[in-house]
Amino acid sequence: MNRRAVVPIVAVVALVVSSCGLLHRDDNAAPAPTSTSGSAPDGALARFTADVDGVHVEVTPAAADRDRGLTIEPVDATIPTVETRLASTSAISITLDGGAGQPSAPLKVQFDLSDRPDLTAAITDKARPVLESVSATNPDQRDMFTATWDPGTKTVAAEVTHLTNFWLSVFNVFSAIETGIGKAFEFVRGTTDSPCREHSELSLNGTDYVLTTVTPGAVAGCLADDNGAVAIDFTNATGGFYTISVAPGDIGGAWVVTQALSMADSAGSLVAAATPNSKGVLAGRSAGRLTLNSGITEGDVRLQPQPQGILTKSLLSGVGMLGLDLGPLENIPETWDCFATITNTTKLDGSASTAEMVSGIGGISQCLVTHAKVKGGDDIRMAALHRLGVAVDLLTELPAQLGDFIAVGLQQAAGDSVLDFRLRTAVPTPTETPTSQPPAPESTVIDRVDVSTWAYDRIEGDNYKADNNGGKSVAIYWKSYAGEKQIRSGCTSTLEVTGPGFAKTVNGSGCDSYNPGTYVKVKSPGTYTATIRVHQDGQPDFVAERNFTIQR
Repeated sequence: MNRRAVVPIVAVVALVVSSCGLLHRDDNAAPAPTSTSGSAPDGALARFTADVDGVHVEVTPAAADRDRGLTIEPVDATIPTVETRLASTSAISITLDGGAGQPSAPLKVQFDLSDRPDLTAAITDKARPVLESVSATNPDQRDMFTATWDPGTKTVAAEVTHLTNFWLSVFNVFSAIETGIGKAFEFVRGTTDSPCREHSELSLNGTDYVLTTVTPGAVAGCLADDNGAVAIDFTNATGGFYTISVAPGDIGGAWVVTQALSMADSAGSLVAAATPNSKGVLAGRSAGRLTLNSGITEGDVRLQPQPQGILTKSLLSGVGMLGLDLGPLENIPETWDCFATITNTTKLDGSASTAEMVSGIGGISQCLVTHAKVKGGDDIRMAALHRLGVAVDLLTELPAQLGDFIAVGLQQAAGDSVLDFRLRTAVPTPTETPTSQPPAPESTVIDRVDVSTWAYDRIEGDNYKADNNGGKSVAIYWKSYAGEKQIRSGCTSTLEVTGPGFAKTVNGSGCDSYNPGTYVKVKSPGTYTATIRVHQDGQPDFVAERNFTIQR
């Protein structure tokens, strides 16, 4: 039986976008598009072809679909302007059953660009082809499909699962990485100039409160009256993301973001918020208020850096450069579940290799594509997940460049320290001051060493879930104080970690662990003891301990 794809007789003028502006093809003498399909024995594949605007299009449906009247025709579809799209073909419509049906199995679409040197020249080691689509009936339903370039035959091939309007695009992927991801990491570091940079005071209900910033610089906390309760207004001068925890737990803590967040910042916050016992997330260069329970007299607030927040933001900034509207993704929980998977596969302290990082990002893409296939229901939702998955995968086609930008950014983010804020009740100033005496010298003798631990997959407190190999990389932090004053110099420190079949000693030249703490890699589950010994000349050593547990 002979079959022929039906193509209307029209003349098409191609309009493509390039880095140099608009390219126009002279089609004054162009022949009308044609379509052919050869006969094939039963069970064999049929190939339907058409020549549209100098591009030879070939569609190969599954054997079960070959007699369903496949058509290829030019279509008047709006191709949105995208900064990183270097070139594109004109739009075509591929249909079955007169547009009433969808394929029973994926079909292959191939574009022969032999007669389009403008398109072949656009595909380079920094620019990649991708097949884009938009629904013929709903302009909000857009999708992307991974494409393969064969420079020998000058063809681009893609596999699609549904039929609609398509066009082939060439995207400058390097520009998306450099401009999108690079810019997201560019402003990771920062220092606040807030008047609350070092401390803040508040008189409330007859009590004077003082909030002291242990390590001034990145984040400022200003005390405020929130309907009779003590509140802290935090402002973040960096691009980093911080989770918020309090001690003791009964002081409460209701977190409200007080500055509008971009979609990428909201996404980073959602992923970072997966940390157990977190009151909320302070996103990069944003602000929020933490309101404590009424009647509290003291407490501590800790801001813990969360690299997965800035990583998520950077990746979404990168795919945003590929023309994706991130808005519809905000209310799709599977989006954030997939981005959170990278914390289980990749070290986010900047030490991961390029291969590990790209593999972890590829896992995000695969997760998104899988969810798009199995969730069913809303076509727009499914297409949005699939399109995001393909866009993330497109970034991994330049693994060296992607790995370089992200590795450097995460190394900077890993330099962010744990930030502690101490809320205390101040001693009221007497109304009459006796004859002043020269102030006594402020003591620098260490009388307290605070020790804390941190690792991914926290169960509760200092309990962590073991990695697949049974071990765990745990960060040990410590800070030395004389009263409320942190002592930073004039000391030496020794960290000793002991546990099941494990002993490690690390010597340091300071009074604290600095950033990003001291990491130890334990090899098996069990309870471990971290002992800190701080030595000051002329003083007995100050010793502090903290236990942590690794569980399977």
